[in-house]
Amino acid sequence: MPTPFSRFAELCRKLESTTKRTEKISYLVAFLRSLDKDEVAAAVSFATGRPFPESDERVLDVGGQTIWKVHRKGGQSALIQLALTILEVYRTFEKIARAAGAGSRQRKETLLDTLLSRLSSEERDYLMRIVFGEMRIGAVEGVVLDAIAEAASINLESIRRANMLLGSLPKVAELALTE
Repeated sequence: MPTPFSRFAELCRKLESTTKRTEKISYLVAFLRSLDKDEVAAAVSFATGRPFPESDERVLDVGGQTIWKVHRKGGQSALIQLALTILEVYRTFEKIARAAGAGSRQRKETLLDTLLSRLSSEERDYLMRIVFGEMRIGAVEGVVLDAIAEAASINLESIRRANMLLGSLPKVAELALTE
């Protein structure tokens, strides 16, 4: 069953509420173990404050002016409010990143508006932190590596080595938890 973005926001709130590394790792382990295999990479990217893995060249190219326009409209495009999933957010980010050429700014605004209109205020806050790369919830690389190792029952040194070779925490998490 797809994981609602609201569960991700709940994880962020928990991570933000503690300074204890062991608690952060524990929260991350439980969350990672609960994900469907196709959600792992996106969730790890989001937790580290990125719409895509760090090694991915894609960018959203969504700045303050676009956010301001969407915010002024109220982010209320969607008439039916269905729970948004982690993968839907990721796929929308992919569409935003692909938008190019004439009219692309409007397409980006529309996609972002639709996305924001389906989120609670807390979820919007965490989504904006991802967009701007300012998550600041304590899910730093070392904590995430520890959580991946524990969630996958793989020794930490192997996870660190894989991260050095692949250069992508989301890919390491995906491989460790699904292969």
